[in-house]
Amino acid sequence: MAEYQEEVKTEVKDETPRADEKIILAVKLSETALELETASKNGELDHCLNVFPAFEKQLSSLRQRLTAVFPGESGASDSEKEAGDMDYLRANVQKATAAADDFDSDAGLEAIQPLLDYDFGERNNTLLAKAAQAFNAFDCGAAAGILKEINP
Repeated sequence: MAEYQEEVKTEVKDETPRADEKIILAVKLSETALELETASKNGELDHCLNVFPAFEKQLSSLRQRLTAVFPGESGASDSEKEAGDMDYLRANVQKATAAADDFDSDAGLEAIQPLLDYDFGERNNTLLAKAAQAFNAFDCGAAAGILKEINP
């Protein structure tokens, strides 16, 4: 019983930094949005042009993460998806694996996200979705393990 309690404590500690990172990202995005709005109202075009590209990139990354977790109306079923090119799958899985090895969940998700629009077979589709979820959770180790199981 004591071992189990210690294991649970360790898991909670391991999850806390990820949750903190997500909160910090949300706060930063909110602050940057307010900064851009204020600069825009004050006619500070140069400031907006300097800050907006990075802000847009962060928002795009957030959208990709949310789409992977909550596909909603845009998520087609496997039977509705166009058959995927196995060379494209292989290349993007290699990019995602390299990103996982570098602990870069954004780059990993960027490589995986376009693959979710195609049908690579039920097993590969499921593994790709799981890899995207792992990258969304900033768990590059799990993502790397899942990516190794994909058969292009």
